[in-house]
Amino acid sequence: MVLVLLLLVPIGIVFATLMGLLYLFGFDLLTFNLIYIIPVGAFISSCLMFVFFGEKCVKKEINTKKFTLLVLILSVSLFIGIQYGQYKMTYIDDTDGLNYKMKGNHVSEYINPDTEDGFTFLSYVTFSINHSSISFSRRMHTLIKLDGVKIINWIIYIISFIGFLIGSMAGLHARTTNLAYCDHCKKYMKRIPFSLSNNFSKEKISVLEERIKSSESIIDHLEAHPALNKATALTYYKLHLLYCESCKNGIVNIQRFKLNDKSKYVSDELEKEIKVDPIFVTEHLDYTLNKINEVTEAL
Repeated sequence: MVLVLLLLVPIGIVFATLMGLLYLFGFDLLTFNLIYIIPVGAFISSCLMFVFFGEKCVKKEINTKKFTLLVLILSVSLFIGIQYGQYKMTYIDDTDGLNYKMKGNHVSEYINPDTEDGFTFLSYVTFSINHSSISFSRRMHTLIKLDGVKIINWIIYIISFIGFLIGSMAGLHARTTNLAYCDHCKKYMKRIPFSLSNNFSKEKISVLEERIKSSESIIDHLEAHPALNKATALTYYKLHLLYCESCKNGIVNIQRFKLNDKSKYVSDELEKEIKVDPIFVTEHLDYTLNKINEVTEAL
């Protein structure tokens, strides 16, 4: 339930953005295609969800298959919801001009010539697809304009729908690519920094690495080289602990940062990931928590 609520926030933002474009400019992003058939607009629309889709939301996930299915279901719901929003915003003014600014009478008050009934949501979508005009343009010049060719319209509509789903999956993949994953618990790991020091020499890092590999405690090393708020040397080392909340298995990530010619710290080729056991993880979680409490009490 919490995961669904977290997902509804970016979905709401995307929905509001697309409805805003429609209201202000009469522009339907879902219908924008590149090279005639590539559904760029639909792809971007669904990817937008994951621009606002924080890693905290992803980390709530327990089972990747169920999570992927949930994203697909919500993507389909958003695709339908966008069209429903268009339907609710479609009005016809006194000059029989169609607009999305809710001026005039709603389209539901008119008769659908294909069915001789009023426009319901479903009949509106079907009518719009069947009778929409498609222009094929190049360099701002219209090459071909097709009016109401049903089979072409439906093919392009289906392509847009597929593009929308692919965009969702691409966005999900982009958000989870760099996250460590616990294969045993089927859960993304949490990541916390527990050391940033410019006092570690290369030799000390080698010793530290050997102790981590053997799951020995490194608390004494951390106490001797306390974490800094900001690096002040040409080189510094940053240690992160990645751990699974359920089984407490984890990984220690060691990165070295150097000051470049532009006075910015950049990570260089030294990046190690060392697996550690639950005892190591628990000890360092307690250590980090105690340090946080010490800082909080001092404020």
